[in-house]
Amino acid sequence: MIIEFAGLPRSGKSSCIAVVRDYFLRSGHSVRMAGEGARSCPFSNQYRIEIACWTANQALNSILEAKLSIRPETLILQDRGLFDALAFFNLLHLEGLISEEMLTHFVNYFANPRWTRFVDLVILFDVSPNTAIERDLAAKLSASPGIITNIATIQNLSAAYDLIYEKYSGNQRSSGFSKVERLDTTHDDPLETARVAIQLIKGIIQA
Repeated sequence: MIIEFAGLPRSGKSSCIAVVRDYFLRSGHSVRMAGEGARSCPFSNQYRIEIACWTANQALNSILEAKLSIRPETLILQDRGLFDALAFFNLLHLEGLISEEMLTHFVNYFANPRWTRFVDLVILFDVSPNTAIERDLAAKLSASPGIITNIATIQNLSAAYDLIYEKYSGNQRSSGFSKVERLDTTHDDPLETARVAIQLIKGIIQA
């Protein structure tokens, strides 16, 4: 069973994943982490299309490994998977870094239902762009904005998530991801967010 955690930087994904992992381990479940591919990417410029492709392929490889070689009862927690990769391709397009034609080629492959249907649940973390920037600055010694964590890019990335949700959410159509749930963490307590995520995952396990 694969659960993807997707969403904006500083939306609380990593903290939530840690709590969720500990909860299900203590409950006797077999849990495996699938880390964020971008963190281990050997390339330096986050805005290169090659990096987006490398990261998306890493996410797909993790999904295929989970489905084909890991016990089906194992709970896979994936930090940024295919849903997130699709949003980043759209971000590159919104920023004028790839053409509509190139976007279509990449999205058609990575959004193929053969892959997306392997993901049992996507939890999409929403946060206001201003809150994301405030949290990022509070967590760093430097007051300089990052490549991604600046207001213009965060706004475009938020718009990209909206596009992917509307087009590929299983809640909206028969193809795409099986189930996508959105959590707005702008004003939420991190533990309360984790409680909601745990209940969503329990619903998938018990279905």
